[in-house]
Order: sequence, then structure tokens, then C-alpha cells
Amino acid sequence: DAMFGSAVLDKMLELGAYLFWVYVTSIVCLTSPDVKTEIKTGFGVFVGASSALMLCAFLSFHFHWRLFSRFLNVMAAVGFFPKLLRSLSPWFENAEHAVHESLRLRKRATFVAFFYNVSSAFCILLKPLAFFWFIGDTHAFSVWDLCILFALSQIVLALPLAPGSAGSYEAGVLFIAQTVLAVNYNTAIAFIAITRVWDLAQIFAGLCLSLRAGFQWTGKNEQPR
Repeated sequence: DAMFGSAVLDKMLELGAYLFWVYVTSIVCLTSPDVKTEIKTGFGVFVGASSALMLCAFLSFHFHWRLFSRFLNVMAAVGFFPKLLRSLSPWFENAEHAVHESLRLRKRATFVAFFYNVSSAFCILLKPLAFFWFIGDTHAFSVWDLCILFALSQIVLALPLAPGSAGSYEAGVLFIAQTVLAVNYNTAIAFIAITRVWDLAQIFAGLCLSLRAGFQWTGKNEQPR
């Protein structure tokens, strides 16, 4: 239960970090004459809705309102998958309590974790700039383009169209690169492929570090016979 609560807190901090940079890039996007009005409107709606959800979640966790577990109980009471939701409700209650304790008793550690998430999101923001720098085409990719690509690609990534956004993210980035930023097809495909290769490398490195840490923890806690 504590591990589940830690995972919920981590995802909340990760979402907050991405929203922070989305806010920063939104200022550029909303003032850019190259972005269509329809895209600006949709972007504003997404930012507003995600901000409201994030604020609601933070207040619920901070003041221990238990809104999510209560919502599950209400949905179960009206007959919406009652057995499943009632079985999940204790998990969410424990997770909400764990997040509440972290926000109340471990403020410094939570802030440090949020800072690391913000730094990680900033590195993702710079990935397109690094790609165009390595191919020697930085003059064709401005700071405005960088902000627009990050903001819109994060919206595509947040849409639950496929598990892990497999396929939907690539199609969305390709569409944004070609229609909004006027990047040619081959360059856009190369950027998407290199991005996915880098993601797989990070996953592999994280898996190796997790296995190593797990083996070390098992060895330290192994009782002698």
C-alpha cells in the first residue's frame, strides 16, 4: 500500500512538472502568430482542465479529503462495477493516506523529488533542439517551434489512445511537425525514431539499475543459515 501511494505521488509530481513546462511553453504558443486559433483554443482547454484536476488532486491529498476513494464508493453505490470498485477503494484510501503523510511530514523530500521531475521534463523539452543541432539544421528550428512541439506533443502523449501512447504519439508528433512546424517528412520520421530509441535506452538502463538494487537489497537482508 505504501508502495502504491509512492507511485501515485510520483505520478502526481511528474504531471505537475510537465504542466509547469507546458505553462511556460503555452505563453510562447499563445503569442505565436504561426499557431492557428483552433489549436490555441484546444490547447487552452487542455491546460485549464488539467490544471483544475491537478489542483483538485493536490488539495484532496494535502487536506486528506479522500475525494478519489469517496468517488469510487459513490460509483459503486449507484451500481457501476460495485464489486470491483469496492475492492479497489481500500487501496485508494491507503494511497491517499500515504501521499497525505508525504506532503505533510516529508515536505523537503517531496520538493526535491519535484525538482528532479522538473529537470527531467526540461531535458525532454530540449530533445528536439539537440536533434536539430546534431543534424546541423538549428536555423530551421526556432525557440517558438521548440515550445510549440513540446506543448502539443505532451497533449498527444496525455491522450489515452493506446497503451503507452504506442503509435498515437508517433502519429501526433509527425502531424504536428509537418502541418504546424513545416518540417519535412524524412526529418520528422528520423526525430521520432531517435526519440523512441533514446526512450528504450533509458528503460533498459533503469531496468538494469533496478535489478542491481534489488539484488543488493536481497543480499543484505538474506538471513544466514
